Amino acid sequence: MKEKNYFMKKLGILIALFCICFAVMPVTANAKPKTVKIHSFSSGDKKVDKKIRSIIKKKIKPGMSTAEKIKTVHDYMVLTCKYDYTNYSNGTIPKVSYTPRGVLIKKKAVCQGYAETFQLFMDALGIPCKTVTGTANNGSGNGYQGHAWNMVKVNNKWYHVDVTWDDPVPDQKKYINYGYFLIPDSQMDNDHKWNRSSYPKCKSSSNKFIKLFGKVSKTMDSATDALYNGYQKDKNKTVTIIIPKKLYKSYKNKADFNFELMINVARRHCVSITAWNSSKPYAYGNYYIMRFTVTKAEAATQSICPHCEQYHNPYLDICPHCGKNQNTFPDPEE
Repeated sequence: MKEKNYFMKKLGILIALFCICFAVMPVTANAKPKTVKIHSFSSGDKKVDKKIRSIIKKKIKPGMSTAEKIKTVHDYMVLTCKYDYTNYSNGTIPKVSYTPRGVLIKKKAVCQGYAETFQLFMDALGIPCKTVTGTANNGSGNGYQGHAWNMVKVNNKWYHVDVTWDDPVPDQKKYINYGYFLIPDSQMDNDHKWNRSSYPKCKSSSNKFIKLFGKVSKTMDSATDALYNGYQKDKNKTVTIIIPKKLYKSYKNKADFNFELMINVARRHCVSITAWNSSKPYAYGNYYIMRFTVTKAEAATQSICPHCEQYHNPYLDICPHCGKNQNTFPDPEE
């Protein structure tokens, strides 16, 4: 009897272990990879290749969409490299500024270096990409000059990416433009020219990517809250808001829009904010991306309602306590 009980006990333990292993196996098999696969690529410069692998391991996270990966690379390049404008202006551009070593090691480059570096990142991430050679006009009065940028494929559709033109000149820390990020031919054609028969057509709108940059404020009230909340978060001095073009164009000009925004912050949050649009709003599909630099923020002075004698926001026409117009006075007979 003892032998039988011993046997049954051992059998029970084996069955339990089998069940545990069977339950765990599917979880292990379906576990998400901890790192992103790095595809075969080569720049011909071992130090550059090592740097690219290191950046991908640190910056690219499993589960990122193709567009998110592209944006991560784009942003890293803009924030860590600056355009070699001094040498460009003087006609003394060193060879290294034309290469990925200039971008990733020397931290200074011109368009060819930016385009080749972006191409290497896309190759390493397995994202279809082409380096475009053409001309561009930056409005400096020199007309169209030789230029290089990229095209990438996202969800079977091609888009332009010009990291060089999204990098501010002179260099500005923590400041990234997106005017040339995943855009169609129709927008790129405004100041870039290329042999279209040699490259894919980029016909799709950029609208689907707008959420990569933040939440869209569809009304003046939501834009007001975005500005206020952006400032309140760690007291940021620079706040980005995204609005539909039709909202912006409902005002006569930028000054009118900005003034209404400031007044609305005071009305809704009882805070007086002095902010100015630090750059011209740039179009992204059917939206405008706007950056505001907040130079002053302080609590608005409280007023006393002439009707109920309660303190309230002086920018509100209607008292929140009694519901009467603060700009009128009570009837002496009341």
